[in-house]
Amino acid sequence: MRHAAFLSALFLAACASSSSRAPVPEPEIQLEQLSTVAPAAVHNSGAITLQYRVTIHNVADTTLTLRHVDLNSIGSGAYDLAPTSRAFTLQIPPGHTESVQFWTNGSIGDPTILGANGPVTIRVVAGFDSPAGSFQSVVTQQVHATPIG
Repeated sequence: MRHAAFLSALFLAACASSSSRAPVPEPEIQLEQLSTVAPAAVHNSGAITLQYRVTIHNVADTTLTLRHVDLNSIGSGAYDLAPTSRAFTLQIPPGHTESVQFWTNGSIGDPTILGANGPVTIRVVAGFDSPAGSFQSVVTQQVHATPIG
């Protein structure tokens, strides 16, 4: 009986410690797709090059340092984005907004009716350091390119 009580207490302690919160208010994160696929190629399958901008607004009262941005597509969309990670050392003062831009590769397996410039749902995981400790912010956002022409 004591063994079962000990295991229950251990389980509850593990659950409590796994639900950690950010040591400071989490920043606001916005993802934009900056690149487009040329109109002549929007319904082709294959590899594509993508450019993104991640904009971060620091709502905390302390400076945050962006350490990494991880992206991957979720579900079906205009293209697939394999897990992508980029490292940064961008300091964001309290109340400021900063952006990072980067290129990565995607793949169109089966073109949709909207083509390669159609919507895609992307999960963004941004890692930060703060004087109160490290944390990650996770957002899921739908992006799409505005076709040229």
